[in-house]
Amino acid sequence: ARKIARKTKIPGFRPGKAPYGVIVKHVGEAAILDDAIEDIVNEQYPKIIKETKIDPYGAGSLENVASLEPLKLEFIVPLNAEVTLGDYKSLRIPYKPKKITKKDVDAAIESLRQQNAVVKTVEREAKKGDIVHVTLNSKPVNPEVTIDEKSLFNDYHTSILIPTDDDDSKEEVPFPGFATSLIGVKANEEKTITHTFSDDYPIEDLRGKEIEFHIKINAIQSMELPELNDEFAQSLGDFKTMAEFKKHIKENLTNQANVEYQKKYDEDILDKIIADAEIKFPPQMLEREMEDFKHGLAQRLSQQGLSIDLYKQYRGVSDEEFEQEIKDASEIRLKQSLVIFKIAGLESIEVNQEQVKEETTRALNYFSQTLSPKDAKRINTNELLPNIYTNVMMDHLTMNTLEWLRKLAKGELETATENDDENQDSENSEKTKQAEKAKSATKKVAKKKSASKKAKTKEPSDNEQDKDE
Repeated sequence: ARKIARKTKIPGFRPGKAPYGVIVKHVGEAAILDDAIEDIVNEQYPKIIKETKIDPYGAGSLENVASLEPLKLEFIVPLNAEVTLGDYKSLRIPYKPKKITKKDVDAAIESLRQQNAVVKTVEREAKKGDIVHVTLNSKPVNPEVTIDEKSLFNDYHTSILIPTDDDDSKEEVPFPGFATSLIGVKANEEKTITHTFSDDYPIEDLRGKEIEFHIKINAIQSMELPELNDEFAQSLGDFKTMAEFKKHIKENLTNQANVEYQKKYDEDILDKIIADAEIKFPPQMLEREMEDFKHGLAQRLSQQGLSIDLYKQYRGVSDEEFEQEIKDASEIRLKQSLVIFKIAGLESIEVNQEQVKEETTRALNYFSQTLSPKDAKRINTNELLPNIYTNVMMDHLTMNTLEWLRKLAKGELETATENDDENQDSENSEKTKQAEKAKSATKKVAKKKSASKKAKTKEPSDNEQDKDE
């Protein structure tokens, strides 16, 4: 009560000098009781957590005051994730990346020809391969049908490429076949067409609706493609001949195909391990993963000039459907991370500390060079450095573990028997220590990611352990 009185102005009394009865009358007994419980929680909660040897993921929350005499408080404490793996060492998956063919190389080169074409305005009918500049307006054929104006065109100016026979028009906007309907038109002409959208069209408001499109032809341009010769190859880089250029294209396509296949291969490995595992995690951990997922999606969309709201509208998904998609994708990503770090600990996967330090230094230098002096002053280097270091180490640990799992799935590893493991315990003691450090760092990252409510509670601190980590 005195503590409250020091912060509360009570008429006729100096701060902190009012009698108890006056304080109760002025602020109410409930306010005094709330503050008293808060003080007790702040003092006792960390001790209770330590005494019960609970390993929390994040701050607990006070859920209920069960009784006052004696005082009984009920907390919900989020625990760290638990992962129990199945027989992952017997996992085998054939590794068959895509072979790049001559057709793939020719298609890539044709795309480059399109990008380097000379565009000229022509006074003739439009044909395949031309660019047609149009103004679009659209409306429902049935005037009684109500459609959001955002889903329709209103004096919309755009350029449309009429595809050749080899082009894929499945992703054509506003619908497949629209561009080819412009074959034969001339500049300054107008044309009206109707189209009934499919029931699975991305924009929900247009599904199953018959729409009339009014098209005004503003101009027609032809595309003169460069010849496929040594001169064309030389214009695209340090190449002497077309043969040398084609070899370069094939290598690039092969590398790209391998990267994409390896990503899918890694996902298949993790999917099979997760399906045979028991994984438990607190809801706060998933909530934090969802926040990270949304933040990453927003960044990627902003680079394309889009927002999350526009993205949802184009896909025709509701807020609830979008949230569920985010939750499902985040849960998969979270389970993958938990499985990776569990296997990293079990298999004593190592991280090259020198590489981690070098990468951390580069990242820190990047921040110092790109931030303005004002922003740089706001950053606490003592806090930023360990965060960067931990993130870099986790990235390397993930990459090394996935590489180990790849070799396992391909059958390139000789998995040790239980007896072999026992005989090798002494030899692997140093590796085990490194793995334990990695697991400790993983917990540290997880705790830093905690988005749970602190609800007037504090976690026990262990300064010596933090320094070691």
